Amino acid sequence: MRQVTNEQKWVKRLEKVGALFEALGAGRGCKSLPEGTITEVRLLMPSERRADVLVVVKASTPAGKFVGFAGGPDPVTAILIYRKKEAGSGLKFREERPYGE
Repeated sequence: MRQVTNEQKWVKRLEKVGALFEALGAGRGCKSLPEGTITEVRLLMPSERRADVLVVVKASTPAGKFVGFAGGPDPVTAILIYRKKEAGSGLKFREERPYGE
């Protein structure tokens, strides 16, 4: 027998992920960076060095390039955490610097 309640919850989660990607396509997604434009969104999957999925969001403004992070135990949850941060005060961005600087 199907578990309709679980399926409905899963569909709702996927709808939220889809809504975020539509917002990104419309140029939204960096609320905390005035004049910011998202240039890249990456998912870094679990590895030997990292247990969780990491969402890396890169943005540019006239002032320079910035990067923000959100993470979760799986890709859908990581994206939903990014969405939740963006719905609040916005994902926190920092100036993008090459690794090690």
